[in-house]
Amino acid sequence: SPARMTSSLRLGGAGNFLQWVHNDVLDFDALELIVGTSDEQNHQISLLHVTTLETDEDDVDQVNEIASHGIVAAAVDGRFISHGVAYIGAIAMEGGLLETYKLNQTSDDIQQSWEFNAVSTLECPQYITSCDVSTRTNRVISCDEAGNICLQDPFTQNTLQYIACPTSLGLNQIRFNSSSTYFAAASNNSKVFVWDDRTVSTANPKPELVCTTSQRQQLRCLATHPTIPDLLLSGTSEGDLLEWDMRYPSPITHIARLHAAAVSSVCFDPLTHDTFLSASLDGLAAASRTVTQQSPSSPSHQSTPIYSSQLPLTAICSHPIRDAFAISGDDEVVFVRRQAT
Repeated sequence: SPARMTSSLRLGGAGNFLQWVHNDVLDFDALELIVGTSDEQNHQISLLHVTTLETDEDDVDQVNEIASHGIVAAAVDGRFISHGVAYIGAIAMEGGLLETYKLNQTSDDIQQSWEFNAVSTLECPQYITSCDVSTRTNRVISCDEAGNICLQDPFTQNTLQYIACPTSLGLNQIRFNSSSTYFAAASNNSKVFVWDDRTVSTANPKPELVCTTSQRQQLRCLATHPTIPDLLLSGTSEGDLLEWDMRYPSPITHIARLHAAAVSSVCFDPLTHDTFLSASLDGLAAASRTVTQQSPSSPSHQSTPIYSSQLPLTAICSHPIRDAFAISGDDEVVFVRRQAT
């Protein structure tokens, strides 16, 4: 379907992280969007309040922000919460520091707002490339350029497990699945490593499954399906998309050369079970859908551009219930809606 941009907001640096979070009154016409930005001069995490107007335009206000130094990754527990209960966020910074925050919701007679309150600062031995937060335990997980994984409890400030991944080429992104029972990491050697969060330990670091593609490509980004715990999506250095089922060692879907440059960010469309969203350094954001057609055993794929820019795109995320997307590029975040034909 054709798409159109509804609004945009200039950022203080290159946007490298996007995630919608639910507010506590189930008002899906007004959601918060976490945006991480970082460049040589500006490092900050911002909380944007996005209101969907009846005119199909979007109104965006920058609500809160915290300044930090050298942000390389960020994650937040984006579940629906009870009134006043905090989200847990993690920010990975240059030098191996991992800061955790509580996002406390406050309200008065006029409006609701959020406050960032620091919980802990944990030191990791290597340069962190990615982090995530468990929706089941609030534990924080991170991976580094040497292929190591660290599981930490931000409230006790204890390192629970330190796992050496069976690769020396480094890990690019790590994610818990939707039930937070497993976590997966995308590597530079064409593999996705999967661990059971309930049994993995320093003494038992072996992955439950190693998913491998026959193509020699770096897996640059990774996403888990919001409702189907076994599904993963990854983007490669050559512009391919790969869908994985964590029960099998080979990709179940391979869309070759969708982009002309490395895929920088991927996510599933939560409104469907067969649509993938991707953003690339080639400046294109696309929606790709599996089309069964004549042969269910050999499906084809239909891809539609939803946004293009002359500058590299760095992150994409889909609205939880609307056919809309947030996309970040060099120094702005844009909001795009697909329109029915």
